[in-house]
Amino acid sequence: MSFKGELFYITHLDNIPSIMRSGILSHNEAERVNHHSVALQDVQDKRAIKKIPKGRVLHDYVNLYFNPRNPMMYKLFKLHMISNLCVLSVHPNILKVQDAVVSDQNAARNLVRFYDPKVDFDKLDFENIYLRDWNVPDRHEYDRLKGIVCAETLIPDKMSFDHINSAYVVDDSVSCKLSNMGFNRPIIIEPDMFFRG
Repeated sequence: MSFKGELFYITHLDNIPSIMRSGILSHNEAERVNHHSVALQDVQDKRAIKKIPKGRVLHDYVNLYFNPRNPMMYKLFKLHMISNLCVLSVHPNILKVQDAVVSDQNAARNLVRFYDPKVDFDKLDFENIYLRDWNVPDRHEYDRLKGIVCAETLIPDKMSFDHINSAYVVDDSVSCKLSNMGFNRPIIIEPDMFFRG
């Protein structure tokens, strides 16, 4: 499937009722409410202190991926977590919000560059952002591609549920769980997004 034209937020199903009420919250905003994080702690330790030039620390932003079939999702697949996940599809008009930022790779990386999406969107390497497979023999190139596939859109503080178009899930059972929570957007079963294809 093609992910172009959408942005994506990976979350635990337990967070859906809160997201329907209050929207998607940044890491720091979410700390004030009961939630179930799927983030990996070593990554979060880096994000807690990483600051965007002329901006704030990464934990003050909601992070959305251009490509949800990425190394983070692969780690969650290997940890047998995908039956508890959904991927929320966010309308790309969120890029127009005040102080939105895009990163050319995983935003916690040392050599990451940050851009204003209204000015420098064309500086992102979309050919590699949408790669299906970053496993190449050269370890330096592997590491570089792995970072690019995780390029992000960063939205300050929170974003409304109104920006969410749909949800992707791995199978029928997860779709039923989401429906039973009262999720009122289309639910799409897409196992390949979750590395089950």
